[in-house]
Amino acid sequence: MPNTMRDRFRDTLSAHRNELLSILSKYVAWGKGMLQSRHLIDELIKSVKEDEATLKLRDSHFFKVLESAQEAIVLPSFVAIAIRPRPGV
Repeated sequence: MPNTMRDRFRDTLSAHRNELLSILSKYVAWGKGMLQSRHLIDELIKSVKEDEATLKLRDSHFFKVLESAQEAIVLPSFVAIAIRPRPGV
């Protein structure tokens, strides 16, 4: 059975738990509100430059999910990411 995007994303969550917690905490630190896709990606790239441990996230399925994200709603301590796998869907 081929790996689905869901399976690969779950594997990324398991493998990079601390790095993902760090980046999601930064989104929450911005406070209540809505973040656009570019804000999500820019913060991840900024984190990669600051911390080499997050470098692997750049090549992970989490980054691909962020590229597909339309926006994120932040309600501390939650981050909800709206994802559309294909444009127009």
